[in-house]
Amino acid sequence: GFYFDPHWSPDSKHVLYRDKTNRWCFVTIEGGEVTQISRNEGSLGVVSGQARWSPDSKWIAYESRNPRTLYDSVVLYSVESGASTIVSDGFGNADGPCFSADGKYLFFAASVDRGPRNFGLDMSASAARRGSDSLYYVALRKSTKALLRPRSDEGYTAKKASAKPSKKGDAKKTEDAKAK
Repeated sequence: GFYFDPHWSPDSKHVLYRDKTNRWCFVTIEGGEVTQISRNEGSLGVVSGQARWSPDSKWIAYESRNPRTLYDSVVLYSVESGASTIVSDGFGNADGPCFSADGKYLFFAASVDRGPRNFGLDMSASAARRGSDSLYYVALRKSTKALLRPRSDEGYTAKKASAKPSKKGDAKKTEDAKAK
């Protein structure tokens, strides 16, 4: 068959690829076992998409198409257990998964305004209008700190520097300087 987008795992034990039947698979080099992780449905022809290995080679993040909406979701696949977990919410199109170099975060782009354009229903005056994407991330462990922590909307009070002199002699100098 036809194979696309081969990616070696960082530990060089597996090769991830997709094929002409819209499957994401990986082959284990030792033994040659092929494992299917996903199959995209709901589209004519080959569905393009992206998939990436985690830095420790234990996870694969990939795009999976919903056959009813034709939106892509970002999914995490555990090489060890074979379980898949959808990371994005399904209310928009999510794509381009990418792990941070330390493996603590998964980044991806998502858009909630691509629908009309995807389905040929865009009636806007400008045919050149494109959907807008936003960057999202997921901390992959509960113990991982959030990159963008929420801030109080009540504002911050600035700390004033203390004007206390440290010695009695310094107090006299300060008073003399004020008098001049």
